[in-house]
Amino acid sequence: MGGMAEHIQGAEVVKTAEGKQYHTGTKPGDIAPYIILVGDPARADKVATRFSRIDVRRANREYVTVTGVFDGAPLTVTATGIGTDNTEIAVIELSQCVSEPTFVRVGSSGALQDGMSLGDLVISTGAVKLEATSSYFVPEGYPSVASHEVVLALLEGAARIGARAGESRVSRCATPSSPRSSPR
Repeated sequence: MGGMAEHIQGAEVVKTAEGKQYHTGTKPGDIAPYIILVGDPARADKVATRFSRIDVRRANREYVTVTGVFDGAPLTVTATGIGTDNTEIAVIELSQCVSEPTFVRVGSSGALQDGMSLGDLVISTGAVKLEATSSYFVPEGYPSVASHEVVLALLEGAARIGARAGESRVSRCATPSSPRSSPR
């Protein structure tokens, strides 16, 4: 039997002796401390076109990761595919590769809020958890809120470039592969 499976250390932390992660194919040194998560693999490559330099590009399964430099700062963008389960895998594996990462999820969404228009930026301050993945990490009633420092930085950045942006709470919905497909 060939391939990566021969070199995996164990079932709990699925990586090679060099620290290469099973699903994302990333290892320590590949990931910047600031990470943008997108869903579509093509969107990761589109974001990376804005980098002044690309240092690492890894692609495995639905996960595409590019690390480079944007505006003088190291930055990683990773495509997670669809759903909370895939995102959970990416977040865990990327966290094995860098200390104290900051994640920002960037993507499209519908809106049910008056005053919102197509193309408006929504900076999420919290989420109603309508999925089961997070319950493996925190109790069901644990609040799903964003870091106020990151929210403030995003609002200031949007204002600096003149983008219309607003704060909002969102819902994270279950995917068909989640153990719970509707709220309790």
